[in-house]
Amino acid sequence: MGNSVIITTIVILALITVPFVIRAQKKSKKTKHLLHQFHLAGSNQNLHLSEQDIWEHRGIGIDRNSECILFAMGTEFNDNVEKIELQKVRRSEVNKIMKSSGSISVVDRIELRIVFKDTNTPHLFLEFYNVQGGKMINEEFFLAEKWEKIINESL
Repeated sequence: MGNSVIITTIVILALITVPFVIRAQKKSKKTKHLLHQFHLAGSNQNLHLSEQDIWEHRGIGIDRNSECILFAMGTEFNDNVEKIELQKVRRSEVNKIMKSSGSISVVDRIELRIVFKDTNTPHLFLEFYNVQGGKMINEEFFLAEKWEKIINESL
């Protein structure tokens, strides 16, 4: 009786654990693919990214040698690619746009606003989160704050 309980417990634990392991492996494989695609987008812009973050079909990175930021969106990071030369930037700041309905407020968008030294150059908005994407907000606000700090310290 004791052996059958142990075997049953092991089988139940395996049935519970295996789907999580498979999901984690798929996510890791997807992240590696996106990281490769992001570095490829950087190479296409002659950048060698020393630091980067990848999330929800978005990526941001910095090439400290050429003092440039790369921001890319899309499933293969080919829909929207922005190369930002830091010597042209005055500052960056996080914009959190809220949408209110009665007494409830929800985050509609999180953007990193790039303000250029040339006042004739319009601000650039790098979208970190958009509620229309259908995903729940996760780490996007903290990533936007992190990159605001990285950019401002690199100026």
